Order: sequence, then structure tokens, then C-alpha cells
Amino acid sequence: MSITLRDLHFDETAPPGVIGALVEAATSGRRVHINYGDPVTGRVSLDTSASCYGYVGRSPGEAPFPLLAPTRRSKSGYQLEERNIVRIRDARSGRVLWRHPTYSQDSIQIVPCEPVVKSDVVVLTVQVNRAGQMYRQFENVVQARHYCNRHGLDWTEEWGVFPLVKPRKVTRRSARPLVKAVRAGNFDCDSALEEHLHDNYQGTLSVPDFEKVHLVLCYFNMGWRDRVLDLGNGPMPVGDIIKEFGLEPFLPLFDRKVKGSFQKGDLVRWGSESWEYVGRMIGRRAVTPLAVLRLDDWEVFIETLDGKSVGFVSESEVEPVQDDAMRPPTSPEGAAENENK
Repeated sequence: MSITLRDLHFDETAPPGVIGALVEAATSGRRVHINYGDPVTGRVSLDTSASCYGYVGRSPGEAPFPLLAPTRRSKSGYQLEERNIVRIRDARSGRVLWRHPTYSQDSIQIVPCEPVVKSDVVVLTVQVNRAGQMYRQFENVVQARHYCNRHGLDWTEEWGVFPLVKPRKVTRRSARPLVKAVRAGNFDCDSALEEHLHDNYQGTLSVPDFEKVHLVLCYFNMGWRDRVLDLGNGPMPVGDIIKEFGLEPFLPLFDRKVKGSFQKGDLVRWGSESWEYVGRMIGRRAVTPLAVLRLDDWEVFIETLDGKSVGFVSESEVEPVQDDAMRPPTSPEGAAENENK
């Protein structure tokens, strides 16, 4: 048996508050942070696999169930265990959308520790204690706080005198293992971006939306590295954004040329009998083999001629446009207005 609300089918044992919060997230398109735990006691699990971020989508089929997808346009996702959810938060603001009536967690404390040398460039000086026992170790307090914030943990800090360690140059964790997993078909491209931006990035800027990251990667591959975009942290050139967030390893994934029907910069159109868009193809990537609904092997990133990014479209859905045959794009809204005139 299942509960149906807004054409989504939920586990009948799911709390009504969970169902309401998931439906609201699916309707609004907000990115959420979901914590799993014990549905009886409300105790949150601190395993990293029990803390997930994404957008609430729906599975294909006649009885769609909610999925947690890495982006709004993702064609794949992971089925939610609604019964075991103990908290749902807005990922951007941290506002709690629903929480188990008896929600609780183990005590978390960030404390200095004796230096642990992991390599020539990595020295761990801070640890996170869980219920009085060492749980995780980090290079500095910023990383420890970032980890706790990332997983929505409440913590306290205890500071005495920090152990003296030799200063070192801050290094950025490489995204290359994630890119390698994507190329091998073991990881979804957007999931890899998600993990890299939220786990590897240690800077002070807020992480931009996926659609804007896609645009930055495609602009860079087009050679438009001096173009200035505002991703929510103030205007920055594309080249600086790539460097700041360590996105260089992802560039080849958005510039795939194998069996391509179009070249970068080509004008294309797509749509239906009543409306169509005309835009420029500025990127191309493989559709993940993990997609729940896989309609094509390749998808192209298209920017409309008016400068509004539309995003990825299945390559088989677009047609080439000759320059002399080009005409202004018509949106579904514009088509409706024309019919009313």
C-alpha cells in the first residue's frame, strides 16, 4: 500500500510531516538536506551515507515515487527511504522543514589533538569527538566546522593551546578520482560535481548552483574565459571561477566529441509543433549509464540566443539551423500569447 499526494506515491508508514516536506520541496525546486536515523527514537545516524543532499524528483512510470537527484534536470536519482528520515532541511538556508518529534544526536565536540602526520603536506591537528570518542580528524578547525555544518551536526568547541606544527601551503584536494569514476561509468557526472564542490572545496565562497557551474565549464571550453558571471558571490571571470573551485579536471567531461552530431558553436533548434527555441550548442557530455530514464547516449548544453541558459537537452531532440534560416526563438509562453491574439 502507498499514499498518493500530488501524483507522488509514498510509503504508507512515512510520517505525514515527511510527505508534506518532500512534496513542498518537489514543488518549489529547493535543494534539501536529508538525515536518516532511527524512526522510533528519532536518533540521527552520523554515518556519511545517512546524510544526503539533492533535489526531490520523481521516478518514471505510472506510479512515480520520490527520488533524490543531484540537479533539477537530472534523469537519475536515488529512491528515498521516507520511513527512516528524521530531519529535512533547506540546503541553502539550513531552515528545518521537518524534524522527528524526538530528534536527537550524539554529543559532538571539536577539540585540538596531537599532530598526526599523514604525508609530507598533510598534518591533522583537530579532531571531532562523538560521545567523548574520536570520530574524525582534520587538518584545521575550518575543515572540522565545515564537516559538521555539511552534515547538519550541532557541536561545541573546546580550545586550549593549539599544538605547534610547521606551517604548510594549503593544497586543494584533486577531483581527478571522481572524474575517472565518471568516465568508467561508475559515477554520475553531477553526483561527482556535488561531492567535489561540497567535500573538496575549502574556500570562503558559497557553492554555486549546478546550472551555473555547467555554464562556467562550457564557457571555459568555448574559450570565453574572460566573461564575467555572478554566481551569488559577486562578479567573477570564468577563468577565476574554474580556478577557485578546482573545476579543471571536469572540463573534458563537458567537451566530449565522440560521435558528435554538432560542433561547439553550432546553431540548433528544438521544441514541438507549437513552440521552439533556437540556441547555440556550447557543450556536450555523455548521459550517465546510471540514469533511471535514459533516452539518449549524449546530451548537449545549449544557450539561447538571448543569453538565457537552458541547459542540457538530449542530442537526438535538436536539429541544425543554418545562419540564414535563423529566426528569433519562440518560447512556450510566447506561443500561447500568439494563439490568444
